[in-house]
Amino acid sequence: MSGEHLAGRPDHDVVAASTAAERVPISLDVGLGDIRAYPPGSYTDIVILRLAGQSAATIIKAIEDLASLAEPESLAGAVAVVQRGVLRIRHP
Repeated sequence: MSGEHLAGRPDHDVVAASTAAERVPISLDVGLGDIRAYPPGSYTDIVILRLAGQSAATIIKAIEDLASLAEPESLAGAVAVVQRGVLRIRHP
């Protein structure tokens, strides 16, 4: 959400802004995967990338994995975690 001036903002601000804009945050911040803080169904969706490295190539590969592993509709309201080519989805 570049241009939204959310860099460095608390996670709940990012999730609230994403939900209001009907966007899906894709983050390296595993804190967003805490379903106690962000229960599935209480926002649009959240996608967490749990990666060994954070290079552009690694992030692009993880997003490609996500695209090949799930239809966008299957992520509605869910917390999805992509890790080493595996997708875990927690639905509402």
